[in-house]
Amino acid sequence: MLLACPAIGCSTLSVSDLTSRNLIDSINSPIQKLSGKNSEVQETVANPPAKTLRFDGHEIVLGQSEHQGVDPSEWEEQVRRFIDQGKSFSARQIILQHRELSERILIERWASQPQDPLMLRLASTLSNRDAQDDSNWSALLKLAQDQNSDLTRDYLALRSAFASELQEDDPSNGSAEELLKASVQVGHPLIKIDALRLIGLRDLVAGRYAWSQSHFRQAIEIAQSSGHPQLAAQLWLLVAESARRNEQYDLAQTAWSDAIKLHFDHDQIEQPLDVGFWLLADKTRPASGKWPDVLAKYWAKRLQTLGCNATASTEVTLWASIANAQFERGELQAALVNFKKAETQADGSNAMWLRIAQAKCLAGMSQAPAASAILSGPAASTDKNISAAATAMMGGIKLQAGAYQQGAHLLQKALTDPSATDWPGRNKSLADLAIAQLIIGDTEVGLIALHEAQTALDNSKQRSVLIDSLENELRLLEFEGRTADCQRIKGNLHRLEQL
Repeated sequence: MLLACPAIGCSTLSVSDLTSRNLIDSINSPIQKLSGKNSEVQETVANPPAKTLRFDGHEIVLGQSEHQGVDPSEWEEQVRRFIDQGKSFSARQIILQHRELSERILIERWASQPQDPLMLRLASTLSNRDAQDDSNWSALLKLAQDQNSDLTRDYLALRSAFASELQEDDPSNGSAEELLKASVQVGHPLIKIDALRLIGLRDLVAGRYAWSQSHFRQAIEIAQSSGHPQLAAQLWLLVAESARRNEQYDLAQTAWSDAIKLHFDHDQIEQPLDVGFWLLADKTRPASGKWPDVLAKYWAKRLQTLGCNATASTEVTLWASIANAQFERGELQAALVNFKKAETQADGSNAMWLRIAQAKCLAGMSQAPAASAILSGPAASTDKNISAAATAMMGGIKLQAGAYQQGAHLLQKALTDPSATDWPGRNKSLADLAIAQLIIGDTEVGLIALHEAQTALDNSKQRSVLIDSLENELRLLEFEGRTADCQRIKGNLHRLEQL
């Protein structure tokens, strides 16, 4: 197919204080002030703790979830392909869209594959702007390359054994001591954080809540002092989960709020949303936990691509943003569920735009009849921008089905409505119409229209959509044997793929 679819006060522990001995001592010495329950508070939670809590080899599993992640092997193959083809921008986008998977691969392979092009690209992309030069992911890979010693290999072996045992059993204190000692000997903050986090997960799964909070807090201290605020925010969510399971509701609320604030303070609106963090934040949210009101204002830009306006509530903004990020990640079923969740809390034009977003998910899952049914309401809207966007999507669905004449007719209708000139996806629809004209046989007219659409995409900085459009055009021109034009497009693609 030619058309592309889509604050709790921390302890005073510093990095330099983390000797092998005091890390190991912490196993048997949980922070006592965390161990008491708030017996006078009988609060329910927004998401009741799952009856079972287990470790799947990478993360704790907090009950059932609608979230279905991408297949790791397919994702890795795609990133490697982008790297081999010199597609730096596309590689960066897919890495940032799947931050949690990228970090998992780095932490599991840094010692064994420090010179792998995939590892080097993951590390350079995720080396946080806040991290110190000797504390980021790239520095960790360099450490492994320079050391090339038993220290790095020992830690990797101990970590693998510990994580495997944790899936079935409760690793012993001896195993934990060995892991912590090895992490200190490696001497990199990310490895100390990793070891403490694994020990904390061990204790959380086993119900040793005060101990788990102690280890998570030590990891938070290292993360914050070494420039990894996003890791620190994730760890605060684990503190919150441990506290609420231990009925420490005040602590759970404070830890959760600190996690949200810390992550939000370091959110970069121009980068893909960290889906994993926000889904975990929802899972661990206490009943009294409120999403920050400023979220709706700050994330308004994330909703512009959907058409929603600034009147959207915080809940609508949150779930629509998560859903849109999931759609971009290719997680269409999860995106559909969360777009629906947002729509049930929206009203007016925002509800209509969110129905169009649901139809986009259904079309991506090859459920054209269901998508068309959802679009019937928006297509009949008195808001001309909404009706034009819905009509254009109907045209896109026809094109996907091979009905090029019908699809082109619907796109033409949407794009020539004089009262609908400003709706999200309009430039992409212009490009789709031009491609349809090329397929039908209106080659010269189609090329002129396509180049105008591509100029509009370039001017509006819609780089990903522009790349898709150019690649579609390249396939057509290669089929027609237009070598000179193909070279021109390849040059444009090369320019766009440079960071």
